[in-house]
Amino acid sequence: MNEPMAAGEFASNDENREKIWRFARHFCGYVGRLDPTHPTTVGVAHANSVPRVADVEDVLSFHSYKGTEARYRSEIQSVKKIGREQNKAVVISETGHYQTGQPYSMAIPICSDEGIGWYIWELMIAKSPFAKVQGIFYPDGTVRSAEDCCALAGFAVKPVLEGEVRALAIDPEHLTSELREARCTATDRWNAGRRMELLHSAAVTMPLLVLRIEEDDPGIDGDKLMWEGARDKPELRKRYLAIETEVMAELRPKVGAILEAFRTNQTEDAFSKIDAAIAGICSELRID
Repeated sequence: MNEPMAAGEFASNDENREKIWRFARHFCGYVGRLDPTHPTTVGVAHANSVPRVADVEDVLSFHSYKGTEARYRSEIQSVKKIGREQNKAVVISETGHYQTGQPYSMAIPICSDEGIGWYIWELMIAKSPFAKVQGIFYPDGTVRSAEDCCALAGFAVKPVLEGEVRALAIDPEHLTSELREARCTATDRWNAGRRMELLHSAAVTMPLLVLRIEEDDPGIDGDKLMWEGARDKPELRKRYLAIETEVMAELRPKVGAILEAFRTNQTEDAFSKIDAAIAGICSELRID
């Protein structure tokens, strides 16, 4: 049985909810007697419902869409504990949900680390109410996120914490969206790598350069100057390079301090420094 409490209006009062649990428990036993070869399970919607059926099912299964690594691990570990007590296997029969802050690139590696089986919901980005918040592959075979696809294949994208600066092609609207998300949600272990990529990349330095060029001389089109106007105008080129040096001189120490915090295992401090750097960039670019 899948999510016993997802019974609409019928499950709106205590008496009917108890009827549903009695139904699920009865049929675990009934089906088990009819077919003792195949294991029974009830895919409960929340980990705290597992004890309602743990003693009558063969495999414990639950759904988890917890949106932080700590909460997700805690929920998995709580059900694993019940599994050990009952001497039964445990699986997550639904997981993966962008809207709750649980990308597959976070969920799948944690399942692997915790040694628990999993089913994602869902693999395809279909024409369904869940298309915007779940799924990895589009119908044409392209993917929503390369990082999630890698997690599905069993390997991780290495976070950009060291090495050369990466220049990412990213449009202004996408950048604004990324920065807003980063400013509104605290950095944690699962998203730190992506935010370090953002701080390393030309995606952030370019708009800062344009803004400061135009503030320095309101009559200049900063974007045009960077790509065209400075080529044949030594004085403009000199001013552009001076502003570029200024921007990089501010960003590099911040990134360096973050890297040092990671190297010395001061991860919480590194996360705080990432948040501070993102907040500063959002403020200067006037991203609300």
